[in-house]
Amino acid sequence: MKINLKEYFEQQERDKAFLNEPGPVITISRDFGCRANEIAQNLVQEIEGHGRKPRPWTILNKEFLKQAAEELQLRPDKVEHALSPHQRSRLEDFVASYSPDYLDDKRIQKSIHHLVASYAEKGNLIIVGRAGVAVTHKLEKSLHIKLEAPLSWRVEYLKNSRKITLEEALALAHQIDQRRQLFISQMRKEPYDTALFDVIYNRACLSTDAIVQSLIPLLRSKQIIR
Repeated sequence: MKINLKEYFEQQERDKAFLNEPGPVITISRDFGCRANEIAQNLVQEIEGHGRKPRPWTILNKEFLKQAAEELQLRPDKVEHALSPHQRSRLEDFVASYSPDYLDDKRIQKSIHHLVASYAEKGNLIIVGRAGVAVTHKLEKSLHIKLEAPLSWRVEYLKNSRKITLEEALALAHQIDQRRQLFISQMRKEPYDTALFDVIYNRACLSTDAIVQSLIPLLRSKQIIR
């Protein structure tokens, strides 16, 4: 078959640009109980089933805590504490600033920020939580997803999946939601804003497959996949 050299070299240039730019990266933020890992895993399978010789994709999720702890030479519980901030009053924050734990939290958060950013720049990464949207929102080749659902739906799911009472599920959902929004704000150094996200899905109304299939055209339009 005759080769069109002009098209061939143009394609090579496009491939070179595609591989040398930071990213691509996908972030998935979620209300507590929206099963984001399920979306990430299915999305990787779908992405790797498309395109020409696709590079493997990696999911960065809770398991990242273990790796981060090893790289920072800290206990995993110390890293998890730093990634689960609490809202403090000004007085409490002032007093805490003299505590070694407070200094550790700030240092760990900064290290996590750099670690996530370095992974994101290498590309082909899906970040589940970990304030990924705050770290990577300026990357051109990125798509930022938010999963949400009515509180009643999430509480019912948490009650059944965790075998806890309705009251416990409600308290847990409120607590984790607040922590996650606060962590994004702290990592971004700006108030939490849903405008950070490119697309928001209602997990109560849409199946995993429906969400994943709808993401493929979006990823192509942003040249994250081909």
